[in-house]
Amino acid sequence: AITGQTTKEHPAPVNQFITFDQGTVEDFELKLSFRFTGQPAANGGIQFRSRVREDGHVVGYQADMNKQGQYIGMLYEEGGRGIMAPRGTRVTVDAQGKKTQTPLAHADSLKDTNRDNDWNDYHIIAKGNKIILKVNGLVTAELIDNQISKRKLSGVIAFQLHQGPPMKVQYRNIRVKPLTSDKSQANDMQAAMQTLKQLALGCIMYAQDNDGMLPATQAALKPYVSTSYDPEAYELVASGKLTEIRQPARTVLIRQKARLSGGQQAVAFVDGHAEIISK
Repeated sequence: AITGQTTKEHPAPVNQFITFDQGTVEDFELKLSFRFTGQPAANGGIQFRSRVREDGHVVGYQADMNKQGQYIGMLYEEGGRGIMAPRGTRVTVDAQGKKTQTPLAHADSLKDTNRDNDWNDYHIIAKGNKIILKVNGLVTAELIDNQISKRKLSGVIAFQLHQGPPMKVQYRNIRVKPLTSDKSQANDMQAAMQTLKQLALGCIMYAQDNDGMLPATQAALKPYVSTSYDPEAYELVASGKLTEIRQPARTVLIRQKARLSGGQQAVAFVDGHAEIISK
């Protein structure tokens, strides 16, 4: 078993992590067993779709766990948005980060999920923007994450030993199974391309009224796009943060032709930037 331990003589001043050495993962299933010994405050977690900061701290989605059991089966985001789905809930996060939470049908029975001082089984299923956590065979939390600007669809797996009092956490029988991407990948691409198309058309209309110049700000562009336009999409495209599309951002190119005063022209979005191209 992988064992992380702190003692009174050798405490952990900050959270400690050991990273899975198989690189990054996208869609996958992970199964393992874990066990805590030590004081009731003993705490750990399984990081996934995460990244390692320069200081060694691993941030991203975390399948949470602790000895007392109240956090076991909760979905957390270390170094980010915090609690994503409390144990016993199904949560949907919209594009702006607003959460809609409903209880799982068997939520009350999850209070007795933890086997104190014994091995427990964790099962993580991550496919597209949906995550399911199971502990000892029972679904404990579900998340559908539509906040493209914050979520991550790939990253590293790591195992946490939390700072705090003397404790020991162990992980064993670790199995990771890659999953074939489903329609979520195509849906993400389609949504992003539609966003680009809206912005391109808006830029063309703006240029018609402003001597071929492009809008410099979101506020300037907003009157030229449809009411269904998501303001956050402008920031996403303008900043080039298209990493959630599983195709390199620089390959995303949309051209919408329009008859401007200078003849046939088009707006092209490449790497999140726009320019008017004469034809």
